[in-house]
Amino acid sequence: MINYLQNIFIEPEDILIKNLFYFVIGEFFFKQSVGQHLHLRCVGNFKLSLYSVKITAYANNINTDAVLNPVVMQYVDAVVVPTYKSLKEKNDALYNAVIALADNPSNSAFDKACEAWITAREPWEKSEAFLFGPVDEMGLDPNMDSWPLDQNAIVQILNSQSWSDLEWNENDDEAAVESAQNVRGFHTLEFLLYKNGEPRKVQ
Repeated sequence: MINYLQNIFIEPEDILIKNLFYFVIGEFFFKQSVGQHLHLRCVGNFKLSLYSVKITAYANNINTDAVLNPVVMQYVDAVVVPTYKSLKEKNDALYNAVIALADNPSNSAFDKACEAWITAREPWEKSEAFLFGPVDEMGLDPNMDSWPLDQNAIVQILNSQSWSDLEWNENDDEAAVESAQNVRGFHTLEFLLYKNGEPRKVQ
């Protein structure tokens, strides 16, 4: 769909217009408006509507806080914050399911933990659309979503019970940090909960 729309959209002189175009298509496709100034109406000639977006944007001097702030606030309030809220809530549920599995191992507990993993994974995937700010600067992404997975290292830690291998210090070099991150997060838990795409069994 995006490739098709690109072919009917005149390349904008201002890169900001192009970025906003992608934002409008991605987050508000077929909706009435963005902020107070940009209108994308699904009527008759869609190509003409896109031209109108460009013309309206230039007419309102889009590169100003007055125009952009409402767009950013709408994006944060309607997309970013609810996604992170869902991520926290569903990961709390995942944590509780894993603790329940550890305290009372059973095939049923494995099933519930796997279901909780899938549920918690969804908002994380959505949040990768805005992977910037603290989640990037504080290294939360590699802690939660490191890939490829070092399966051998995970098995070695399980056998040795050297849980300190999961941690690192601020003064550690990049290799030490990466080594620890490669045995943490969603994919490590996936490896521990699943086998051949199915929940593991206690036996």
